[in-house]
Amino acid sequence: MLTRTHFVAPLAVFVALIAAGCGQVNSAQGPKAFPASGKVIYKNKPLSNVVVTFYNAEGEERASATTNPIGEFTLTTYEPGDGAPAGEYTVSITTMEMEGEDAGEGGDEAAPAQRPRFPSKYTSTDTSDLRATVAEGEANNFTFELK
Repeated sequence: MLTRTHFVAPLAVFVALIAAGCGQVNSAQGPKAFPASGKVIYKNKPLSNVVVTFYNAEGEERASATTNPIGEFTLTTYEPGDGAPAGEYTVSITTMEMEGEDAGEGGDEAAPAQRPRFPSKYTSTDTSDLRATVAEGEANNFTFELK
């Protein structure tokens, strides 16, 4: 005859094993994110309103943020400001702003393209030389100085 303890003991062991594994992986979302932030600078000035994106070795976007008026950012993976999973990343910097706009209200001519705010090599993981490593228990504060 099976008693209640025959069910409770295995269930308790199962729950304990699951709880022990929760430190590194959030089963609902993926790998645990660790706080990560930083600043983007170009020509000794902060870059505001640019998107900083961290890509893993497989080229998958893992975390991103938009810089504030003083060039600072806090990465988001699952929830606003939660950081990024531990790992090594290639970083891209992009902007939402148009590099050129149609001229005039009549739209007869195109206006000359605006000068890019920073070198375009940073906009692609194929050409960006920006790298970052996020680690548990580290400050994970990055300064990206674009050249």
